[in-house]
Amino acid sequence: MLSEYNSRGSADSSTQESEIFDIDDRAAAALYRPLFLSPRRSRWKRYICRRVRRVVCVVLLLLVALIAVTFLFFPSYTHYPLHYRSLEHAIKRSQEAGRGNPRHEKVFIANNLYDASGELVRGKWGSSLLELIDLLGEKNTFLSIYENDAGDEAWRALTELDAQVKCNKSIVFEPHYDFSLAENVTLPDGSVRLRRVPYLADLRNRALRPLEEQNRKGIEYDKVLFLNDVYYNPVDIMHLLFSTNADQNGVSSYRAACAVDFGNLIKFYDSFAVRDAQGYPIGVPFYPWFVSTGAAISRKDVLAQKDAVRVRSCWGGIVAFDAKYFQANTTTQEVSTSGPQETLADRREEKETPAVATSTPARFRSIPDVFWEASESCLIHADLQDPYTDIDQVIDTGIYINPYIRVSYEYQAFTRLGFVRRFERLFTWPNWIANVFSHHPAHNSRRTDIAGETVEQRVWQLDASYDEGGYWKDETRVASRGGFCARRSLFVLNNKRQEDGSGWEPIRVPPDPDSLDWTL
Repeated sequence: MLSEYNSRGSADSSTQESEIFDIDDRAAAALYRPLFLSPRRSRWKRYICRRVRRVVCVVLLLLVALIAVTFLFFPSYTHYPLHYRSLEHAIKRSQEAGRGNPRHEKVFIANNLYDASGELVRGKWGSSLLELIDLLGEKNTFLSIYENDAGDEAWRALTELDAQVKCNKSIVFEPHYDFSLAENVTLPDGSVRLRRVPYLADLRNRALRPLEEQNRKGIEYDKVLFLNDVYYNPVDIMHLLFSTNADQNGVSSYRAACAVDFGNLIKFYDSFAVRDAQGYPIGVPFYPWFVSTGAAISRKDVLAQKDAVRVRSCWGGIVAFDAKYFQANTTTQEVSTSGPQETLADRREEKETPAVATSTPARFRSIPDVFWEASESCLIHADLQDPYTDIDQVIDTGIYINPYIRVSYEYQAFTRLGFVRRFERLFTWPNWIANVFSHHPAHNSRRTDIAGETVEQRVWQLDASYDEGGYWKDETRVASRGGFCARRSLFVLNNKRQEDGSGWEPIRVPPDPDSLDWTL
């Protein structure tokens, strides 16, 4: 009986434990059921993942197709105009000196060089220069090179180049520039430094001194070509000189025509000197370079693939000028009427009394204001233009950028610029978006100043009693030419030229809470 009872009790206990376990198990399942996907939800998740992957694949395929179609059929600035091709064919058909200069125009080449190692002169740059002179014709060319403070190796390299140049020339190496003549500036901390832009302006003017000597001898030139230490195709420079903005007879017409220079494969380099047709700085420095602000004339010209993109100023590593602006024998009447100067109000009606553009000869300069800078390479263009009463109305100053002509400060980048052209049209919308989000163009309160008129300008007043070493104030003054070139900056020379080649440094601009001007 006892054993039977124990057996029955054991069975009842086992059954009870089983029932408890089943109850707990069902409760747990019910509790966590929302965390587990039903077969239907699992199928739905897999469906969504497949759809997302499919959409991503389609987008990627469309993007690849867009790049391929653009690359093959819609490259940018790749198919040269007919008159460019005619000149190029003429160059290829002959080996005669001057074959790239169809009208035998006289060209004065000016260069400011700093080549401490001598590698530039002895390398590709030097050989391109010799080819350039051959294409222009030795009898049509004068070469002026000015170099200073670059060391013994630079002097030896220049001496070697001098022996190879066959045209008339002036190759000057100055071991030590007289910095006592340089313009200085007192900084807020009381230190005195040498300003960079006045120094650069003086160097460029020294490269033009032989032109004055040539003029005194009665020799005049048709073009002045300023050449930086950039890599370039000499045939392209023929196009810059003789094909830019050509008329129906193939004769070029401009006050100045600039190449486009690159620091790397896509980055526009010389933004300091460039202003669009209405005087705005460029935006984010990749194609199409210019901003959509105002009439966006320059941006539209680039997108239309024009070889003469209308701008207010430029440099681009290489720039060709109508030489009459730099020669003393040119009359003011000739200066005032050379090159187009259209307005939005009336593009066809010719002015009865042309305004005098500037006194000749034109020379490079700077502005005197502290914590305001304007590139000497921009101001020279301001001095070539006719006076205007509204910067937004003048749409053609006779100053152009030619995007067919591209140069670079890096040789490897230069050899690949043609590849980038083939798909750079795709940068148009990213460039616009980047400009919007970065709030370009930079604000410049002096952009609309009219030369000769009384204006109010923000200027820096040095005063040691202030924490910043001075203060910003409004000052009434007569505006000078080139207000559109200005920006809030200050660059001074340093002693690092021999070490890294830069030779200059920016100085922090004190804040001005009462102005919208950008400090750069």
